[in-house]
Amino acid sequence: MDMSTPPPAKESPGGLADMFLRSAPAQKSPPAPVRIATRISGSLSTWSQASTMIAIISPVMAFLRSGRFMVTMRTWPRFSTRQCGAVSEMSDFSVVEVDTDGSWRVCELALKLGLARNGNTFYFELVALNIADFVEHAIDLVPDRVALVSDNREMTYAQLEDRANRLGHYLREHGVQPGDKVGIYCRNVIEAIEAMVAVFKIRAVMVNINYRYVENELQYIFDNSDMVALIHERRYSDKVANVLPNTPKVKSVIVVEDGTDLDFSAFGIGYEDALAQSSGERDFEERSNDDIFMLYTGGTTGSPKGVMWRHEDWWRVLGGGINFVTGVPVEDEYEMAKVGAANPSMIRYPIPR
Repeated sequence: MDMSTPPPAKESPGGLADMFLRSAPAQKSPPAPVRIATRISGSLSTWSQASTMIAIISPVMAFLRSGRFMVTMRTWPRFSTRQCGAVSEMSDFSVVEVDTDGSWRVCELALKLGLARNGNTFYFELVALNIADFVEHAIDLVPDRVALVSDNREMTYAQLEDRANRLGHYLREHGVQPGDKVGIYCRNVIEAIEAMVAVFKIRAVMVNINYRYVENELQYIFDNSDMVALIHERRYSDKVANVLPNTPKVKSVIVVEDGTDLDFSAFGIGYEDALAQSSGERDFEERSNDDIFMLYTGGTTGSPKGVMWRHEDWWRVLGGGINFVTGVPVEDEYEMAKVGAANPSMIRYPIPR
């Protein structure tokens, strides 16, 4: 909503209401995300209840897009928000009203005034439903616990944090911005997990690359995904070198050592060298539940396609965000990390060959 100039007296300013709703779950099914965008034009009418609602919705959407708010909307009660009374500081439970002269007023929702009753409420609350946030919650609670094991290598959560932060900073310093695509072309190695976490931390989008792909398949997925950076194991350097001239969007290449000796000096930097020149601090911007998790299909019936999920939806369906036994959605962003910290580490039983 453009409030740079006040609307004429008794005229609704109109605006764009971008509403994110979540439908009521049917039995034990997960709640389905719904997004509704409605444009409301100005009209020569008094400030109706509807126009006041739009004036409230628009600034709250800014909080939603900042990345750490979940907005729930229901029917606004049939009274004017001017009954809120005096202006107060913004709180966790608040609404914003635009007066007819264009001035902003902040009014606390007060149950005692009858503004929110019988389930007719408009509220927002602090949450973080982003994969990087969930990983960081676990890191903060159990930093010394083993997070990753591969062959004879082990890595704690604290080590994962430091290395993922360093890789994230390197990518950001070399032009990777939120929403940019970063390819991960590795087998199941620890660096692949570090790279995934780093990509999520900087709000970029991971592109999974099948290590069995031949060069024409690699060229397709590099180009189709709009990839700007690539992290790959050294054993694939010859294929990458042949594909890069045809995929000019890929600007940065980071190479993971794997015991092979293929030359990558003409186009890439070593993984450990990239980490060594970057900061291990966690000082990234706030993230959004709407950040994209993308998974490329195998292309069995045609070319691979990037299937896009919101981070929150991926977590709800596949990451434990809904209790698989009870069907009840997990509401507290810290709940899973707290449960994990309260229980012992996973017991591993090696199978002899």
